[in-house]
Amino acid sequence: MKAKLFCKTGQLNGATFSFEKEATIGKNRDNTIVLSPGVVSGRHARIYFDGRQQSYFLEDLGSSNGTRLDGTPIT
Repeated sequence: MKAKLFCKTGQLNGATFSFEKEATIGKNRDNTIVLSPGVVSGRHARIYFDGRQQSYFLEDLGSSNGTRLDGTPIT
C-alpha cells in the first residue's frame, strides 16, 4: 500500500512525501524523509504499515521535542 505525508503548515507547508510500507523521518541523511528544521532529531519518527490492522501508525523514536500529528502530541 502506498502512502503520502503532506505538510500543511510551517517551513514545509505544501511539501509531499510518498513511501510504501515504512518511512523514517529526521535530519540524518539515512532517513527516508530528510528534514532540516532545528526541532527535528537525527532519527525523529517512523511511519509504518501494520498488515494485521491494515493501518498506518506514527511512532516517536525518542526525539528530544516529541512528535505531533495535526498538532497533537503522540505517545
